[in-house]
Amino acid sequence: MWPINARSRSRLLVSIVTIALLITACGGNLTPTATPEPPTFTLTPQSTPLPTFGGTVQSFGSDALPFQIILVPPKDSTETGAVLAQWLSDQTHRTFTIKLAASNAEILNAMCSETPTIAWADGWTMLAVLAQDCGTVAARTTINGATGVRADIVVSPSAAINDVRNFRNRSFCRINAQDTISWVLPVVAMRAGGFNPAELRSVQDYPDSKSMLQIVANNGCVSAIPAGTLSSIKLDPPFSDATRVVSRLSTTPELPYGGLVISSAIPPDLGAQVTDLFLSNPDQLKGLVTADSFAAANGSDFKDLTDTLQAGGISLKALAGQ
Repeated sequence: MWPINARSRSRLLVSIVTIALLITACGGNLTPTATPEPPTFTLTPQSTPLPTFGGTVQSFGSDALPFQIILVPPKDSTETGAVLAQWLSDQTHRTFTIKLAASNAEILNAMCSETPTIAWADGWTMLAVLAQDCGTVAARTTINGATGVRADIVVSPSAAINDVRNFRNRSFCRINAQDTISWVLPVVAMRAGGFNPAELRSVQDYPDSKSMLQIVANNGCVSAIPAGTLSSIKLDPPFSDATRVVSRLSTTPELPYGGLVISSAIPPDLGAQVTDLFLSNPDQLKGLVTADSFAAANGSDFKDLTDTLQAGGISLKALAGQ
């Protein structure tokens, strides 16, 4: 990874954020636009000696240079993070500061800065951190026993569709263009399967999964619903059993809810210690991170998703300007 200054980092951040547009837009060419090559930096032939410094050199983890922990708190949370910072300091004998971010884009920027940073980020941001080689994944959040979301792509049996490439000139039902389950993950799967969503006949928005399945059951569209929920959705007459009139075509890879990422600037022993503390004491993050518990993780846990993104021509690493 080349040296990153503030201006270059802003360009990289903008490139990462555009993935949402690339995978949610309907119509047109969804192939990501290549990020221009970074400028070539010219090294100074001779260095200029710095004046002798007679003061005390401060290191990160001290009161003057605390390690940074950044996260986006839940909406309406009143927690400031002060209690968490003190608890971590007591456990590790290092100093920490808690930064409450307004967005995950801010987290990505912090993770790829020179400041040693530990962050709780959403799934897409975790992938972006890995793509930019700014850090490692140490844990993932668990909510109601699940570590992420997957989508079941569903069709009518009478449609005789056995592959996403058969979606050409078909209509697609979704919640909206930003919905991860009914649109974002299906678009990734369609692209990976060799089908361009721009070739859909139309895209229609509906308020919920039941409304979409009523149309699917009549062979009016194809769609996607939360994985494993087909049998629990009750349709209106004349359909009494959704599993008899709607079939699961495929299931997308899991997009993680989010998790703990450790920047490359954090000493490995400290990163391991903080990870163990969070895994063993999830209540310390109450009001700051939405989760029931945390599970140890690493980058290989997301291989299915990253492979699918790459197969669909959506490369977080390329979008990061690597």
